[in-house]
Amino acid sequence: IEDGYTNFFYKGETGISVYLSGSFNGWDPFMYLLSERRPGEYYISLKLPPGKHNYYYVVNGKIIPDRRNPNVVWDKDFREISTFTIRHKE
Repeated sequence: IEDGYTNFFYKGETGISVYLSGSFNGWDPFMYLLSERRPGEYYISLKLPPGKHNYYYVVNGKIIPDRRNPNVVWDKDFREISTFTIRHKE
């Protein structure tokens, strides 16, 4: 988290479609497309409100948790999803 924005990063093959889906966008699998800034490195930066957020990547239609984030929970379908909390600044 930098300057009020949460940065998401996915590393994979070059030239693929990587989307971000989470509790912050109603689990819409197509709302946030990550940009490939370098070959195989995908980024997006979002301004999110304080609170707990769950998310995963959708890579060529397949649900992938964030392997760089060790904090995980399981959804109702027993899929592993990533989680993090944004705290209020005091």
